[in-house]
Amino acid sequence: MKSVDLTRAEKGNAKYFCEKYKHAFYGDEKLLLKNELLSCNQRTGESIDDYVYRLRKKANVAYKNPDYADESCLLAFLRGVKDPDMRIKLAEAPLKTFN
Repeated sequence: MKSVDLTRAEKGNAKYFCEKYKHAFYGDEKLLLKNELLSCNQRTGESIDDYVYRLRKKANVAYKNPDYADESCLLAFLRGVKDPDMRIKLAEAPLKTFN
């Protein structure tokens, strides 16, 4: 990360700072990261809290726009929950956001 050059303004603004480091670390792999998010399934033995955290972490890297990240997390969550009964209940619920 030492190779990332930051201007004075970027050093003082967390949003710019984080975007520069994300780009340096992940490069132009946004499409790959978005696809990885959408195909992310709950692991065997993984709690719902841990699964949600993992989805949010992936979405924060893949998307700049929080609304797109939220929508993608919701879609991935609905498809990726392991428990079939919970998946049915989630499908029947009037969910509008991931939160």
